[in-house]
Amino acid sequence: MSDWQYISLSKPPKSGEYLVVARIPYKAKGKMNFVFLNEWDNDLQSFTYDIQRSEKPRMPEDEKIYAWLPFKQPPNPMPKVIS
Repeated sequence: MSDWQYISLSKPPKSGEYLVVARIPYKAKGKMNFVFLNEWDNDLQSFTYDIQRSEKPRMPEDEKIYAWLPFKQPPNPMPKVIS
């Protein structure tokens, strides 16, 4: 948990892909935390998810991205070892 950065405390240093977390309405379960990959735009100082959501009327504040983590490309699966 200590690797996550709260957007209210610090912003990503450059444009690119980041893992982010936001509270999103989910069917009958109310709002749930979702982690997903999103693009940060350094010129706009915003994630593309927040930009798209803000175009909808009355976007609740708690549905915005509130934490981020630098994204590293996951490794490929290990090759099968034939013995």
